[in-house]
Amino acid sequence: MKRYCLLIMIAISICACNHVSIKDIEGTYSYKTSGILAVTDQSSQTTNDISLDNIVGTLDIKRLNNKDSVLLIFNEMLGDITTVRAALKGDSIYMTPYKKVYSIVDQSKASALLIDVPTVTNADYYVMVEGKGVVMDGTIIFYQQINSGKELIEGQSRIVRATDIRTVAKKN
Repeated sequence: MKRYCLLIMIAISICACNHVSIKDIEGTYSYKTSGILAVTDQSSQTTNDISLDNIVGTLDIKRLNNKDSVLLIFNEMLGDITTVRAALKGDSIYMTPYKKVYSIVDQSKASALLIDVPTVTNADYYVMVEGKGVVMDGTIIFYQQINSGKELIEGQSRIVRATDIRTVAKKN
């Protein structure tokens, strides 16, 4: 009987170590987002990978009324403010789907020209994003997924998906 009680206590202590509390993560962080978008042209069915410019800013994590819910406030330097509701489960933070616009300067067309002046195209990618964050030693790594997205440029419609978007946030 004593062995069973000891095993139960060990199991409880191991489970308790893998749980992140709001008190542990609430606060202000500095963050950087980077990654790659895969853009598929609907007419030609060709896919191009476009790198995101590094997005940096501050992230505030605020407690909501629910005991396992938080509000993530991403404040991009020279950019938008995005608010996202999230839920804590175990050692992870699960973001609810939210709308995001990635504005990218695409210089890929410049390589096709035989002149020295680069051609730059600005593109706005409208997407629905959701993701999961993992908490480790005062750092949160968010892995984002794009559920659906589109780009409208030069009269063409393109489908957008994320291939690898990560946000790393370090507590200030």
